Amino acid sequence: MGRLNARQKREFNEAIECSVDACPKMRNGLGLYCSKHHGLVTFNGSPLQHALTSPDLDTYKRSLIRLIQHNRNHPALQGCLTLISKWLEDFSQRAAARGDAPPTKWQHELDKEVWRLKQQNTSPWLIFVEVAAVHFFSMDNPDRLAPVTRQYKYALGRAMLLAKGHRARYGCLGARIRGKVVCNMGEACSTAFRRVFEAMAEPFKAYHANTSSRSEPLRPSDIERAISKPIRRTSKE
Repeated sequence: MGRLNARQKREFNEAIECSVDACPKMRNGLGLYCSKHHGLVTFNGSPLQHALTSPDLDTYKRSLIRLIQHNRNHPALQGCLTLISKWLEDFSQRAAARGDAPPTKWQHELDKEVWRLKQQNTSPWLIFVEVAAVHFFSMDNPDRLAPVTRQYKYALGRAMLLAKGHRARYGCLGARIRGKVVCNMGEACSTAFRRVFEAMAEPFKAYHANTSSRSEPLRPSDIERAISKPIRRTSKE
């Protein structure tokens, strides 16, 4: 049998079952998965990873908003705000320099998506809350979203690129944004915010456990003591 042409390769591959165990569907095109699981890989980074929903994250966002309201001027949170603002500015400048030319690489597409966030006046605080909510959900529910995995990076990237307002343009999945763009944005978030997330872990638990809006929140001085040591260590690096 000679070499198969593109059409024959596709037909041969589509006669094979999806690579996900217990999935009886046939593969899609030349990929390893059926159309359903291929879509999950594209959107979420894994054929078994389903998208997080608003109910999954809403309680985490409320806790983060309360923490920020009581500690808005803390250097850890101000550092995040500065970093996100710088990202918005840097990406936007690169996108503006290319003008209306269509993106030719995933880096160009990433620049354009972040530029859209800036054009919609998306608040850096809102972006931080969206990203941090995904992180703390992952820490509490590793069976649904394992920390420091490809799908975790996808979730972080989508949280930033599809922050409130931007999400309305593309829908909840943001199908228009390529997976590589999302994953690289998520990796940047994971690297940049790792120390701050670690420093916030204990005070966040206290805020999150205190779910009643009428109960007394954790004192800002407790947050200062919990976060100050990692921040000082980071500043020396």
